[in-house]
Amino acid sequence: MPGLAADSEAALILYKVHNLELVDPLEEKFVDSSYAAVREFNQLKTQLDLTEDIPCEKTSMGILLQLREGQALASNDLEWLRQNHVVSVVKRLAMHFATLCQRHGIDASEFPAEDRLQLQIILQKLEEQTLPDDHEQRYLQQHGFLTVSAVCRKIEFSSLKAKYQAAQMAEDSPNTHLYVVLKRIDADLPLTEADLNYLRKRKLNDTIGLAVKRHADRLMAKVEQGLELTPEDVVWCQGNQSEKVLLLSLKKFFGVEHRKDNVESPLYRILQKLKTEQRLNDQEVVWLTTELWCQPKHHMCPSSQPSKRHERNKIFVSHHRLEALFYEAEFKRTKNFWFLASSSAHWRRAEEPERSVKLTELDLSRIAEAKLKQALWTTRGGALRDLDRLGEAEECALQAIQYYSHSHNPYTLMGALCYDTKRYDEGTRWFEEARKRGATESDEDAEIKRILRKRNDPELRNYLLQKDPDRYSWIRKLRPAKEM
Repeated sequence: MPGLAADSEAALILYKVHNLELVDPLEEKFVDSSYAAVREFNQLKTQLDLTEDIPCEKTSMGILLQLREGQALASNDLEWLRQNHVVSVVKRLAMHFATLCQRHGIDASEFPAEDRLQLQIILQKLEEQTLPDDHEQRYLQQHGFLTVSAVCRKIEFSSLKAKYQAAQMAEDSPNTHLYVVLKRIDADLPLTEADLNYLRKRKLNDTIGLAVKRHADRLMAKVEQGLELTPEDVVWCQGNQSEKVLLLSLKKFFGVEHRKDNVESPLYRILQKLKTEQRLNDQEVVWLTTELWCQPKHHMCPSSQPSKRHERNKIFVSHHRLEALFYEAEFKRTKNFWFLASSSAHWRRAEEPERSVKLTELDLSRIAEAKLKQALWTTRGGALRDLDRLGEAEECALQAIQYYSHSHNPYTLMGALCYDTKRYDEGTRWFEEARKRGATESDEDAEIKRILRKRNDPELRNYLLQKDPDRYSWIRKLRPAKEM
């Protein structure tokens, strides 16, 4: 019966494979190509009395072959055995382990097998002049192997001296202050003044330089990750000629990291002042206006035309917030309502029109000067416009004109409000009245840009381009609001 014979042959092969027995050449075609390697691997395990389930791979095969030949394993091979929980291997390692223990004057004969393997890894690292890691050094201390721990610290001290250019120092005991200082450097901790003086007295200037650079690099990486510096970090940078770190931190905080300014640039001092809430002087404001707030294209202004209404950015907002607070305080101190008008205008530019509106809730019967009444009502109307309370804003603009009709500001506001509400011809007439009173094309353009930045209004675009295509040619270059 041929079928029965074939079944019997297959069963025999399966039996051999199951028991990892040798198959003859005719049977090899029925088994996987890796069968021979697996069989050899398991034979090695049996020869070495290893009982754990170990993956059959290149690394494990290499380790087992070394064990069979009686070779001493390197620390990384021992670590592989430990990570794979091959505890039964300690019998094979016993002789080499005993030699290592004797060399270091320790007795670990009563240690559990897994602890013996961990200790052998550490001792082998010392043989290789490799420093055990922090976890392994703690292991030594916890188990009372203080002499081995001292050897580790001595190796570490020698390595640190070489790493931080202090190898010329003859002292090799980790009990010296130099070891403490080098450990601080290696842990990326800032050195104290006492540490620096210690290094200076020993003329270890290169060590100081490396320490400063290492800590500065760490702080720079911290800033580049978008993290803020602590007050302690700032003090350290100021005292260790690391202003570049401070400048980058400030640039990131204020959203101008694209700028290439160095620490000699006025921008550095300006950002420092704004971060610490100090007012800018007139010269600094002029510098910002020309260098930062009105640059072309995407940096600040939406077109190449200069504009009084700058793109809202953190520098702009911070500056005007400080100005608003200053003039508000001046008003409380002097009761001069012109200071109140200035504060209200700055609150608008600081993107807090609510405060501007609250500040100008006044009984104007207390004020005699018509021009001042106009200024207060105009700035209040502008703040209401910011809040889309357009009807109230228009009432304020008209009231301001009644109080004082010689200023162009309320007329400009009325023109903008009419354009806001699609009364284009009426708005043009108001802008013309503003021009008669001293307004410039830039004043009008600033309001138009604001409307078009806030919302896409193709009707307004077409209206202006049809009215005067040359005068308003810049509108073609202005991106629609949805793209901004």
